[in-house]
Amino acid sequence: MAGEKLHWSQVIERCSGKFLTAIQTGAKLKIACGYSGMSKDILDKIIARAHEIYVLKDDEIEVHPDRYCLEFYMKYREAQSKDALHSLRQIQKATEHDWKAAAWKLERGFPKDYGKQETIEHKIEDDRLAKARSDVERLKRETNG
Repeated sequence: MAGEKLHWSQVIERCSGKFLTAIQTGAKLKIACGYSGMSKDILDKIIARAHEIYVLKDDEIEVHPDRYCLEFYMKYREAQSKDALHSLRQIQKATEHDWKAAAWKLERGFPKDYGKQETIEHKIEDDRLAKARSDVERLKRETNG
């Protein structure tokens, strides 16, 4: 593909199989693009076009000249979902034998309830705070004695 200028539909036709396989395997976009031969810039344009088409009515989508962008985008989202579901199934299987897998799932699924709680302590000791403490102590002494 080096040197030749391809229309988006040709890029999708040539690259989508490898791209979708990589995505379904869990590859990040940069890796999937490199593996398939599709540039990230072209992918971004195809996805942007798909978003524009997505909001149209079904009958408008059917006759839209760039509907292949939306079709590719929907396959891309499906591949992402398949990867996520595969990973979740593996985690679910692991929870039967390893409590850490269940804990991991709870921490990520319900971070407010089961996530790691961090306590952050702030220690501020500056001249104003020291003076305020000194004033409080002085006032206590004056009122008590």
